[in-house]
Amino acid sequence: MPRFDFQVVGDYSILRSSEYDSQDTVNMYIVNDPSAKKPQSLQPMPGRELLSNLHLAAPIRDNGLYRVRNMGFVVSERNVYLLSGGTDLVHIGNITSLSNPISWANSPLEVAIVDGVNLYSYNISTGNFAPITAIQQPGFPVQPQMIYYQDSRFILSFKDSAQYFYSSFATTTQGSLEQWDANNYFIQQSRPDLSIGISGANERLFLFGQESIEIWAPYTTPNLLPFYRDNNFIYEFGSPVRTSIVKGVDDSKFGQPVSSFVFWLTTNNVGSGCFVITNSGTPIKVSTEAIDLRLSQLTNLNDCVSTVYKVGAHILIENTFRTDGLTLVLDVNTGKWFRKERLDGSQSLINSHMYLNNIHYVGSQTESGIFQLSDSILMDADENMRRSRSTFTFTDPAYKRICGNMFEVDFESGNVEQGQDPLAYLSVSYDGGKTYGNPMPANMGAIGQYRWKAQWYGFGNAYNFTFKIEVWEAVRVFILGGAFDYETLLE
Repeated sequence: MPRFDFQVVGDYSILRSSEYDSQDTVNMYIVNDPSAKKPQSLQPMPGRELLSNLHLAAPIRDNGLYRVRNMGFVVSERNVYLLSGGTDLVHIGNITSLSNPISWANSPLEVAIVDGVNLYSYNISTGNFAPITAIQQPGFPVQPQMIYYQDSRFILSFKDSAQYFYSSFATTTQGSLEQWDANNYFIQQSRPDLSIGISGANERLFLFGQESIEIWAPYTTPNLLPFYRDNNFIYEFGSPVRTSIVKGVDDSKFGQPVSSFVFWLTTNNVGSGCFVITNSGTPIKVSTEAIDLRLSQLTNLNDCVSTVYKVGAHILIENTFRTDGLTLVLDVNTGKWFRKERLDGSQSLINSHMYLNNIHYVGSQTESGIFQLSDSILMDADENMRRSRSTFTFTDPAYKRICGNMFEVDFESGNVEQGQDPLAYLSVSYDGGKTYGNPMPANMGAIGQYRWKAQWYGFGNAYNFTFKIEVWEAVRVFILGGAFDYETLLE
């Protein structure tokens, strides 16, 4: 039989029966273009590089990066820094807690920082940094955990409380972050629940409980409360962890409206978790059957840390489960999922992100300093990134035994540095992806070899074939397609 087009490109789709589906994609994601050479291709996830001019003696805290206009804010241990012009870190103050996740919000005049112990204010005009002692007065719960700003007010949630407190109304000349009254609050009370956190999108507030979610909207006319609960949007599923709650802007789809969104890991009382997203109304499930299955296998959902960033035209959301050493990545553009990992197979270390001065700054869970994230960076800090794709399992339609003659991968070839002669490795499974044979190398093409194709020969006889493609070197890896040459054997 002549060679035929083999569907190499795909996402993460490992199901309970690996022989049914064991597809996996690591450190790569799908690009769709129906008018291109092939309608789909795989391209590499961005790499990281330590910014040595922005020295920090300790790692950045979870969600410890934040941008306000042309200013960047950084929290490392108890230290708060202002990143000015992308070149200098200026220490502006200290916070109380050492390791809690950080929550941010800002008005035109102030930046709010919450560290799980206290609320702090940075005055943009004067540069003054100070704790807000008003919320430590009688009537307020303890341990503020998340803050949000909407309609000229800050809204603050507290741990183990169903109360959400709001600041006074801000004017154009006077801020509201310092002005709090213990009588100014509303309650998440549609279900017997306690707060996990708060976020919002498109003029709606999202109140996250452990077992429920309420959506609130601002009153358009004067009222006793500045917000009201929209009873059309009350849900009996919450979130187990506030660090999975992220807000972003979806501008990925041509001809479609641009809108902000909120994404989070949710759980309910009938089973394990899933991921959902919404732009202000009913949340939409975005995790697949394979992702939900993987979540059900984890030992701890409560340490999920999610980070959103846009590289090129793609909005990627990393979700890292630290106890289980797993990072699952959603591409908002395509709705496809992938895995991201370090060279030793452990999880991604990214724990925070901000985009400032056309640079993606990211923090690390364990490494000291600030890193730049870019698709032009081919390494993950000081180590290579393994790009890997495990294909679907090919079986003859009549389940006849077949002889595999040749497998070819169409890489973007020739676009490497002088002196580089990169290798791709192919491993073959004959049992539906349960086990793989030894990796076999093939050249990907040296500089200028633009028409080169990586090919492997002689796979023997079997009832099915699953192929795993791996590249370990710091080179551009674009997978554009593939081909398989086989012949059906007589029984």
